[in-house]
Amino acid sequence: MKTRRLRLRIGASLVAAAVAALASVGGVSAAGTQQATLVVTAPATANLGDQVTVTAKLTSAAGALVKETVQFAIPTTFLNGSGDMVVAQAVTDGQGQASATFEARSTGALQLKGVFAGDNTYAPVTAAASSTMTVTGNQQLYVPDIGIALRGLNTTPTGQATGFAHWFLSGWPIGAVLTLIWSMYATAVYFMSRVVAEGERATEVQS
Repeated sequence: MKTRRLRLRIGASLVAAAVAALASVGGVSAAGTQQATLVVTAPATANLGDQVTVTAKLTSAAGALVKETVQFAIPTTFLNGSGDMVVAQAVTDGQGQASATFEARSTGALQLKGVFAGDNTYAPVTAAASSTMTVTGNQQLYVPDIGIALRGLNTTPTGQATGFAHWFLSGWPIGAVLTLIWSMYATAVYFMSRVVAEGERATEVQS
């Protein structure tokens, strides 16, 4: 009986070790069980298009949680679905504070949320701001880009080239070549018209 119990214990230990090894190889880590506290702060009002600064404080019974990522999300609706959209994220400092900025791109009452995904020690936690943020205004945030963009003429060339490389990568060489071609074409048409005119004049003199 003792031998059988010993075998069962050894077998259970081997199974636990195998599960831990597979989790380590696969990059899977067990979620923490300790509870963290997340307090989110957002301004009460904002104007459409403003850069809004939001903060969060992540702590536990042991003190501030340092170098942890906190995401900030707002509710959004797309077609027939709805959910939370992450608009910013930040890493907590030595006091557990995380601060981020995002652009207010929709009007109405927004209930900002802070999300901590958890780690090996602490469980995930989500917290809403203490009050809703009301966004007002009618500013046009999306401006259509109308017209033709010519690199080097009305837009900057790609890269950070300067000097001759900047000029070579721009649209000026192509424009110069096209101008030369059309100039040669116009010159050829002019001389051909002169030849035709001289031929007609010679014909009139002979007749």
